Amino acid sequence: MLIHKKKTYWDAIPYMGAVLAIDEKDNAKIHESTYQLLKENTSIDEQQKLIDGHPFCKSIYDHQNYFAQQLPFFQVKFLYVYTSYVFYKIGVPLYDALFLVVLISSILIFTITYNWLKKYHENGLSLLLSVFIFLCWFNIRSFIISSPDALAGSFFIAAVYFYLEKNKLKLSYIFLFLAALTRPDYLFFVVCFSSVAILLLKVKPSLFAIATTFACVASVLLVSYNYQYDGWQMFYRSFVDLTVSPQTEAGKFSIDVYLTGLLNGIKQSLSHKSTFLFLITLLFPFFILKKLSSAEKIIFYAILTSVIVRFFIHPWLEERFVFIYIDIFIVVLLKHVDFSRFKNKNLVVAKNL
Repeated sequence: MLIHKKKTYWDAIPYMGAVLAIDEKDNAKIHESTYQLLKENTSIDEQQKLIDGHPFCKSIYDHQNYFAQQLPFFQVKFLYVYTSYVFYKIGVPLYDALFLVVLISSILIFTITYNWLKKYHENGLSLLLSVFIFLCWFNIRSFIISSPDALAGSFFIAAVYFYLEKNKLKLSYIFLFLAALTRPDYLFFVVCFSSVAILLLKVKPSLFAIATTFACVASVLLVSYNYQYDGWQMFYRSFVDLTVSPQTEAGKFSIDVYLTGLLNGIKQSLSHKSTFLFLITLLFPFFILKKLSSAEKIIFYAILTSVIVRFFIHPWLEERFVFIYIDIFIVVLLKHVDFSRFKNKNLVVAKNL
């Protein structure tokens, strides 16, 4: 189904370039090879959408220096790029390799969701609930595009699952580390997770947790530095100028410029219905706060604080940024629902009839 619904997504082009840049350092050759492989691996209709269907796509196709300028924004999604590289090297067409990573990741997310729910409900009900969650639009829209979101999401939900259900903190931190190397903005959660546990709920930190947190911060900064990632330029172009021209130079930082970008980011975020759903799901834990374990409270507060921090740095919410948080909130909520009560009530009604 996901293969059938696969969306032509312009991010695939610079991600292809990022993969090729692992072996090739000449920007002209990377640009030429990217579009050669694109034409070999896609239909005429897909090529038209990915080359002429958007001003940004047209700019990076016509100007190889603009294309090269964009690569750092995609190279910092380190594990997604290198996982795609592995599939490409074993013979999967590059354009398809990017999506294959997403497909496998979506299956992993479904598997973890099912096994999580199965601990608290019957197999049939758990399967039905897992399928329902999987098919929700915020998931499907994240599973049909060539982006690192599904891979990072699979690492993240694995981290939360092993922390909440298996009490394996070290393994949880390892998965969080992998999530941050796939999408650097998960670094906010790692820092907030450790901070909330220590400061808010007075959990005694382990040496491993502290070391992993610092290692995660250092690794993300090192990757960003290595690829010369310019976060302010991305912020300026996307949220201040609201332009699709990759060659736009970032203005100097000022409070007025930043506030303009923040306001524009809020307006863009409110155009996505998943933003409202995410805000609604944020309210669920407050209604069952007394039922939540200390570990569940740490996860909830860490997600809440990390999203707030992330939004002020990168003011944009859409399905692919928050879908895994919504999944986790729904699973935790369903975990605390006693479906056997409804079954018993139905049996009583049936007997009375």
